[in-house]
Amino acid sequence: MLLRIGDNRELRRLFPSVGMHIIHVQYSAPDLQKVRHRDYADMAAAIMKNDAGPAEEIARRHVDNVRTAIADWHARRNNGHMGAR
Repeated sequence: MLLRIGDNRELRRLFPSVGMHIIHVQYSAPDLQKVRHRDYADMAAAIMKNDAGPAEEIARRHVDNVRTAIADWHARRNNGHMGAR
C-alpha cells in the first residue's frame, strides 16, 4: 500500500528485488519485530497526516533501525548469547 501511495515507479520496480520476505524470515527476532511494528506505525501515522517529509525521514530511519537490530542480533549470536541457527 505504501508503494502505491508513494507513486514512485522506481521504488515499485526495485522493492520486489530486495527480498524483504527473506530478511523477515531469516531475522524473526522479537527485537526486530518490535522495530518493524513501531516504525510501520510511525510511517502510517505520518502518511495519514499527509506529511511526506516526516514519512520519508521515518522510512529512512527504519532502514537504519533494521540494520542496527540485525547487527545487534549478530553480535549477541557471536558472543554466545544465542544458539547457533
